[in-house]
Amino acid sequence: MTLENTLVKESKNEAEELESVSEKPLENDVREKRPKTPPLPKGTQTLEHQVAGHRHGKSKTKLGFLQNTDGTVLKAIQSPPRGMRELQFYQNVFDENQTNSALISLRQFMPKYLGTYSSPELPNVMYLVMEKVTQPFAEPCVCDLKMGARTHDPEATPAKIAREKAKYPFLENVGFQFQGYSVYDQVKKKYDIYDKKFGRSLTEVEVLTKGFAAFFDNGYGIRVDAVKAMIKKLEEIEKWFMSPSGLCFYASSLLLVYDGERTSTGKTDEEVSDGIDYIKETDCACTPEVAGCVNHCQLAMDLECPVAVKMIDFAHVFPASGLDENYLTGLRSLIAYLHRVLEL
Repeated sequence: MTLENTLVKESKNEAEELESVSEKPLENDVREKRPKTPPLPKGTQTLEHQVAGHRHGKSKTKLGFLQNTDGTVLKAIQSPPRGMRELQFYQNVFDENQTNSALISLRQFMPKYLGTYSSPELPNVMYLVMEKVTQPFAEPCVCDLKMGARTHDPEATPAKIAREKAKYPFLENVGFQFQGYSVYDQVKKKYDIYDKKFGRSLTEVEVLTKGFAAFFDNGYGIRVDAVKAMIKKLEEIEKWFMSPSGLCFYASSLLLVYDGERTSTGKTDEEVSDGIDYIKETDCACTPEVAGCVNHCQLAMDLECPVAVKMIDFAHVFPASGLDENYLTGLRSLIAYLHRVLEL
């Protein structure tokens, strides 16, 4: 049975059903200290290019992100209340009858929500189904940033607050923290991958040098085109947050993606290494008669680099009055850091 045939449409009873099926013990699973890794649902595999978040077979529940052959991503819904909160948030934002203009506008900054799914192999597990953000990119370079100078939500206990603050001592000054990133090195023809532990080791200065400067370096230099395109996308999100939405996003992340196969000049890596000074016809913005010119075409240089910037992780979204100053603090700090990357 394929995902296409078993995709569960949202219903009024879906949230209630979740309480009885989400992340309950698997059949014949006695919940040992180290639960066995569950089988992969048919037609799925572990999510490629994942840099943070729960991983199949490695998280406490052994459940994690998966990808399906149809190009969608499956996220195992967490136990209540977090899982239900995230599910209901996605359902609310993407409700076809939604009339709230702020939520309708928010859709463009989120992975598209496609419903829920449970498989015959894991009938007690329900997954969120969403678009795969990295799908359009040949060599996706991915960065996961947890946003905000505060990552604990209003329901956090004093112990939880203390644990969150201890995770990253520079958080209040930086306003966000690296959860992990991967960058494609065109010289070495391989990915360099950095995890959450690395991200939490970065000082305020190293966030710039070992963080963003490294993330945007393809082996030949910093991808200025990708940085500029990211800033533009982030400023659009900032504009959304400047209008009251009635929501606050705690421990929510931003996923940054650009294509490591493309260079900032429009040349391939072979053309760069050979010293050939021309722009490929497919990258040139001139008319067909001029395309293939040997000189740098300024119009081609100005072509916007394809990037993706998506808000993810909504298990800690709460109602609020006024602006989400916590998220805005992190967002503005992030934009400022990227401007500093352009000055390097």
